[in-house]
Amino acid sequence: MDLQMTVADWVRTVMTGTCGLALLSLVFWWDEYGILLHRLS
Repeated sequence: MDLQMTVADWVRTVMTGTCGLALLSLVFWWDEYGILLHRLS
C-alpha cells in the first residue's frame, strides 16, 4: 500500500513538473512562436 502511494505521488509530481515546465517554456518562447507562425503564414 505504501509503495503504491509512493508511486502515485511520484507520478503526480513528475506530471506536475512536466506540465509546469511546458507552461514555462510556452510562455518564455511565446514571442518566438508568434514570430515564427507569422513568418510561415
